[in-house]
Amino acid sequence: SDNANKIVVIVPGILPMPPVRGGAVENLLYNVVKVNEEVKKMHLVIYSVHNEEAVQEATKYKQTEWQFYKIPSIVDWCDKFIYMCVKILGCNNVQSFRFIGQRLYYIYKIAQNLNRRDDVKIIVLDNHVTLCMVLWWFGNYKKYINNVFYHAHNEIKGYWGMKKYFLGLGKYICVSQFIGNTIKKMGVENKKIKVLTNVVDTDRFANRMTEAERVCFRKKYGINKNDFVVFTAGRIVPEKGIKEALIGFQQANIKHSKLVLAGGTFFASKVKNSYEQEVNEIIQKMPDRVLMLGYIPYDEMPKWYQCADVGLFPSIWDEPAFLTGIEARSAGLPVITTVSGGIPEYIKPEFGILLNRDENLEENIADSLKMLSENAIRLKDMSEKARQYSRQYDLYTYYEAFYQQVGNV
Repeated sequence: SDNANKIVVIVPGILPMPPVRGGAVENLLYNVVKVNEEVKKMHLVIYSVHNEEAVQEATKYKQTEWQFYKIPSIVDWCDKFIYMCVKILGCNNVQSFRFIGQRLYYIYKIAQNLNRRDDVKIIVLDNHVTLCMVLWWFGNYKKYINNVFYHAHNEIKGYWGMKKYFLGLGKYICVSQFIGNTIKKMGVENKKIKVLTNVVDTDRFANRMTEAERVCFRKKYGINKNDFVVFTAGRIVPEKGIKEALIGFQQANIKHSKLVLAGGTFFASKVKNSYEQEVNEIIQKMPDRVLMLGYIPYDEMPKWYQCADVGLFPSIWDEPAFLTGIEARSAGLPVITTVSGGIPEYIKPEFGILLNRDENLEENIADSLKMLSENAIRLKDMSEKARQYSRQYDLYTYYEAFYQQVGNV
C-alpha cells in the first residue's frame, strides 16, 4: 500500500533540518523537500535534531513527515565536558569530539523509532558512517538490511566500529565518480555504487543583473565599471588554495584589476595561525587591489558571481563535489580551478580552465588570468557555455535523479 512507501532520510545530527543553521548536506536535501512539495512523488520522513526555528520552518511542508529529537541538557553537558577534556589533552581533530553524546542519543532515538515502524520502504543515511548504528540497535539490521542506502558527500575516513554494517548496505549514492572510486576501494561492489551529481538552485544564480545594476553594485564596493574582477571564495585554509590564488593574481599584474575574496574572516579577529599570517602578508603588498568581504550571506553570493569576470578556485585538496564551482558555472562565470577530486566532473574545458596541482600552479594561474583579461571574446563565449551547461542541472533534474535512486526501487 501507499502507506508502506515512506522514504526515510537521516541527516548527520549536528545541524537541524530544515537547514536554518546552514550545512551543504542539509541544503541539498532541502532542495528535494521543496520540489517534492510540488511534484509529490515521494512520502519523505526526515529525522533531525530539535531546533525551534527548524520546527517552525518544517510546518510549511506538508509532503514531508518531520521527526525532531530534543537533546536532554545532561547529554549536552556531557558533550561540553568531553570536548573540554579533549582540548586539554591536545588530541588531534578536536571538532570530531564536539557532539558525541548528542549524536549517540539522536541515533539511538531514531533506531528506536525505526524499530517500531512498519511503513518504511527505504532508509537513506546522509554522509556519516556512525548513522549505521541505527541498524546495530534493536535488530534493525535484519529488518531493513537491503533497503538502507548511503549518500556519500565526502571521502570516508573511518568506520567508527560500523564496518560490517557499512559494507553491507544496499546502495551507495555518491556526489562524484571520484567519491564512488574511494568507496569501491573499501571493498564495495561496483554495481552498488551510483553517482548523483550535486546541484545548486540554478534559477537563483542564473538570474541576470542588468549592466546598470552591475555598475551600481560594483561602485558600492569601490570597483570601477571597467575593472577586471577575479572572484574567489572559501575559508582561509591551505586546502582552498587561497594563497596560490593571491600569488597568481599578484604575478598576473593586470592593470585595473581587483581580487574579491569572500569568506575570509580572520580580519575580524586577530590573525591566528602562520598560514593566515602568510596570506595577510601577500594582501598587504597590494592592499588596494584585494577586497576582503569576510562572511557574506548566501543570498548575496549570486550578485558577486554576476559582477565578477572570472572565478578563481584553485583547490589544493580533493574536492568531492565542487559547490562554489557549480554556483559560479550557473551564474555564467568562467572558472579557473584545479584537477582535484571530483572537480573535472563538474567543470568542463569549454567554460573552465583546469590546472594541475604542481609547482607551476601560481604561474599558470597568472597566465590564465592574463589570457582571459586580454580576451573578451573568449571570456564571453565561456560565460555563455557555462550557462548552457548549467541549465541541464536544475533542482527538478536533481529531484528526478534522486527519486530514480531511492524512490523508484
